Amino acid sequence: MFRKKSRKLSFDRTLFRPVIRKSICTGEESFGFLRLSDSAFLEISLIRSPSELESLLSSYSLSRDEVETIN
Repeated sequence: MFRKKSRKLSFDRTLFRPVIRKSICTGEESFGFLRLSDSAFLEISLIRSPSELESLLSSYSLSRDEVETIN
């Protein structure tokens, strides 16, 4: 009946880089941004499934190739 509106979010590409941080111990993945000035990780969301990752990427208008995986 009602559709959830997809909202487009943005970030400053001169200050942040989109990354997926993967835990060494558990393999848990989280999506966030790496601040270029001091390499601080700003977590946005925990990734529980591939569809959740695709939803996050589309909300920030990113492709999978633009996102780096870090440990």
